[in-house]
Amino acid sequence: MAWMALALLAQADVAPSGAGTITVAVSPDSGLPVPAAAALAEGVGDALTERQFLILPGRDVGRYTAIVTLERHEQGSVTAPGSAVAATSGGLGNWGASARVTLPTRKQGVHALIMTTMTVSIVSRSDGRRLWTGSALTAQVDGSAADAPAALGRSLGRALMSRYPEPVDGTVSVP
Repeated sequence: MAWMALALLAQADVAPSGAGTITVAVSPDSGLPVPAAAALAEGVGDALTERQFLILPGRDVGRYTAIVTLERHEQGSVTAPGSAVAATSGGLGNWGASARVTLPTRKQGVHALIMTTMTVSIVSRSDGRRLWTGSALTAQVDGSAADAPAALGRSLGRALMSRYPEPVDGTVSVP
């Protein structure tokens, strides 16, 4: 009987292999507005689903909680193509109306290069123990499709979850 207790104790600190229920919570320290945090959580949830986790909506309802922290900073500037999509907007006021049409362009522009580090920690909801943690880093052009919160959550989340449940030493670099 004692050997069973030791075996269960040894498994207690092992990361779950998946197939459990999990909720995704974006840390308020990330400073993201609510819509961006929801999009990031959805992207991370997609990566967790690929590892056979069942994503549950809300907070504190799954067996595990994936706590997501996002840190972003500008790291210089790069040239990148302009928008290939036309955009329109308009306005109506007391003294008149306005319309704005942005035509697509193939010109190069100078844009900020944003370095983004995402950390995902899987925590047991029952006792608050941190079971697994991993960090991934990418550099994307500010405002690009790859820099959108959902895209960042998916790409960085997939890079981390491809190594899961093994420990991640250092930070995983994602192109």
